[in-house]
Amino acid sequence: MSGHHFGGSDEPTDDVLWELTASGIGEERTDAMIQLAQRMYHRNNYADAASLQERLSDVFIEEGHHDDALIALARATGAWGEAEEWDNVEEVAARAKALEDKAFSAESWRDYYASYAWAAHQRGAHVVALDYIDRAFAYADEMDSDHNRAMLLWQKGCIITTFGRLRQALGIFGQALEHARGANSIPLIIDILAESALIEVQLLNSQRAIELVTEAQTLLEECHPWPALRHRVGYALGGVYLGAGQFDDAIEAFESIVDELPTYPKIRTMIRLSECMFDKSAMWESRAYVLARNTNTWDLLNHLEINRAMKSDAALAIPVLDTVIARAVEYDDDVTRDAARLVLARKNIDLSDFPAAMDVLSQVSAANFGDDMMKVITYLVLRAETLIELGDLVEARSIATALTRLEPQCEFEEGIAEAFWQLSTIEFDTNGPTAEWLRLAHSSIAHLAHTLNYPLLRERLDALQGKTRDARAASNVPIATVDELLADIRKEHAGFGEEAA
Repeated sequence: MSGHHFGGSDEPTDDVLWELTASGIGEERTDAMIQLAQRMYHRNNYADAASLQERLSDVFIEEGHHDDALIALARATGAWGEAEEWDNVEEVAARAKALEDKAFSAESWRDYYASYAWAAHQRGAHVVALDYIDRAFAYADEMDSDHNRAMLLWQKGCIITTFGRLRQALGIFGQALEHARGANSIPLIIDILAESALIEVQLLNSQRAIELVTEAQTLLEECHPWPALRHRVGYALGGVYLGAGQFDDAIEAFESIVDELPTYPKIRTMIRLSECMFDKSAMWESRAYVLARNTNTWDLLNHLEINRAMKSDAALAIPVLDTVIARAVEYDDDVTRDAARLVLARKNIDLSDFPAAMDVLSQVSAANFGDDMMKVITYLVLRAETLIELGDLVEARSIATALTRLEPQCEFEEGIAEAFWQLSTIEFDTNGPTAEWLRLAHSSIAHLAHTLNYPLLRERLDALQGKTRDARAASNVPIATVDELLADIRKEHAGFGEEAA
């Protein structure tokens, strides 16, 4: 995780350093252990790196250098975290706790708390991670170096992102980038740019995301990075391309790194490959599922279970979703819990069990969706649909009207189309086949025509044509085919498009 660089043709070989760790004395031995640990870390040999740092801590404690011992434990924690050896992280934590009344340097506690925070973040304990990164900040002096402040801010931004607070995270990354540029910490600048790019994708700012990840790539080519940094940029690049709909480029980026990754990022990358809409999607999803299940990687397994449930019949999906929700509650994973509840509500609606759907939606905390507009829109569409079926038209109309006023960018079009359809349903049920009903229905079809959801478009056109045919005597609409109806809607929408959008 650190941004140190080593190397040089005049440096001793590994064999020489190993010999010095066994037979050297004093500073010669500790220097050999530090160099070896750094080399192991940058070769992704995290277990050896961590073990060396733990040995180094023992040496420092023997010599009475407790602050140096704590810094070595911080680095051991970072390496065990990268190796996903969480039991070892906790064993090191017990050793660090034993130094509380012996190590007094603010720098050493800042380093340890930051390392533990990152390990907690990596294993999905995000609340714990946020607590420890705040502890690290408490030990960071106002005059701390630009590099150290940038590192802490970068970590905090990554942790805040997991709570869905994307705009807040982006602001923190902006501060981090300023400090990192001030320190000319190129690897850290690259990391911040890559993370910022992924957030811009989630905020639907594809062009800004491409600019950020392009700068990260350019800097990467100049700095001879260690593998983990190259992997993070590759993942960000794939995510940006996927967000921009450039599926071939996304596949190339993800496939270039997937075989080299440790377990957690490997599963995450396989999931992204399964989302790339190509002929190997099912294969990648299956590989991700097997690996997540075999390694008890619960948050990613839950994500995959939710994806599978979305595609399954309601009767099969509901027991799976109940299990996912129970598991998410057990692990205090609010994000997964509420994502599963959205799908569960959808499946109850599919079964026409609207009281059950409302019960599920009432348990959802929309605040957990943060700045993820797609989840917010999904929640509001489902809530309005359920309210209509339960006869609460006042709140349903209020929600749907708010959704129709969204900026009509492509990612929102389907939600906007649903909202117009819901308003047309309310109007038809209340007042019959009025001109306002027809206007709202036509607006829904026009927005839906901008999406790739052609089956739903055809279904809505058929439904609208049926109702129009029933009302033809009153409205005198001489339309005989679906294609003629769609042409008529386009013509009409051109006249009131500004108002409808």
